[in-house]
Amino acid sequence: MVAGSVATELQIKVPLERVWKAIKDSNNMFPKALPDAFTSVQTVEGDGKVGSVRLVHFGPGTYAKEKLESLDESNHSVVLSTIEGGPIGSLFSSQTATISLKPVEDSGTKVTWSIAYDSLVEDPPLDRMKGNAEKIMRGVEAYLLSNKDYTE
Repeated sequence: MVAGSVATELQIKVPLERVWKAIKDSNNMFPKALPDAFTSVQTVEGDGKVGSVRLVHFGPGTYAKEKLESLDESNHSVVLSTIEGGPIGSLFSSQTATISLKPVEDSGTKVTWSIAYDSLVEDPPLDRMKGNAEKIMRGVEAYLLSNKDYTE
């Protein structure tokens, strides 16, 4: 087993508060912004607050369950652990993602998406993990830019 982490940073052309609302509303936002990647996201345990578990469907027969570990309003960060499905059991024994947002000039947002993991394989697909995080945030960016009236 190999423990490690991987991170990616990108800037998006949407103000931090709009991106933060979208991240907090990702159960609704991700399927709207990336319908080819997310068929549905729904809370299956809890009330959507810290400790809640959501079921993410990626397509026919593929899913992951994620637990909301932390939601920090003042620092605009969220921590989610994949507890079942997805890469758990095949590639990883554990996987925890942290998404952090910071404002940047010109009303943009710097997104840092880091993933800590315990790998079950010698060479985990780190580039794919980073690419997926970037694809999700670019999809959210495109959705927010084309839907100026989006609110939670």
